[in-house]
Amino acid sequence: MRIYKKYIDNCVECPLYSWGWCSELSKKISHALAKVQVDRECRLEREKRSKPQNNYYWGVVIDILSKEWGYTKDETHDLLKVQFLTEKNPGKPDRIRSTTSLDTKEAEDYYFAIRQWAISEWGINIPEPNELENETT
Repeated sequence: MRIYKKYIDNCVECPLYSWGWCSELSKKISHALAKVQVDRECRLEREKRSKPQNNYYWGVVIDILSKEWGYTKDETHDLLKVQFLTEKNPGKPDRIRSTTSLDTKEAEDYYFAIRQWAISEWGINIPEPNELENETT
């Protein structure tokens, strides 16, 4: 708000300034902004999960676990979403996020949690993406 006010108050070349409208406009804007209540949280905008991330998830993570457990890939995917993407909302039913809603950081955190859980709970090692790249070179 101060930056906007500073900009308006310093617009000496503007004809509105010479007529005294800028300071009046600034007051009206400041008054209006003071009444505004922000009800949204600030969040860093990130890219949606990438195609290579999605390929790694389905081609490595889901493939390995579905073969180990004897479930279809879709069943394995659903089980992992329930395990790791369930959001608890007090007073409301739990919500299970879709993997398509994950940004690149959230997707990597999701895959990391799955890898840790798979090795500690099931003894299943899921290679990291960079480990796969090293095997092909």
